[in-house]
Amino acid sequence: MDSRGGGGVTMKYKLVLFGDAAVGKTSLVLRFVKGSFSNEPQEATIGVAFQSSTVCLPEATVKFEIWDTAGSQRYQGLAPMYYRGAHAALIVFDITDEVFSKSDSKFYKTDTNNSKKRRSIECTSPLCQAV
Repeated sequence: MDSRGGGGVTMKYKLVLFGDAAVGKTSLVLRFVKGSFSNEPQEATIGVAFQSSTVCLPEATVKFEIWDTAGSQRYQGLAPMYYRGAHAALIVFDITDEVFSKSDSKFYKTDTNNSKKRRSIECTSPLCQAV
């Protein structure tokens, strides 16, 4: 990202992405971190993938620690370990899934039931940008 700015203040935020397998979590992360998007399928994430990105703004430098969790059912039990200490969570879903509901999402329920502090939880879909 842009290396200008900073203002002497550095902030660090942990962001966690949740969602079913093959909904585009890794693609969103790579778009943000590397600034590019590939139409090629990504390899399935095993456990969790970690990326970081620093954004320099005039008033501060913001470092994002991004945790891209696996969507496979067998790794969902590890979710509480990954979102511990997170400042924000993104639930990524397939926009063509007609039955998806934020309030019914297993990821949303797991996070809100286990969170001792309030955090921002948003739902997004990589396809929203293309629509």
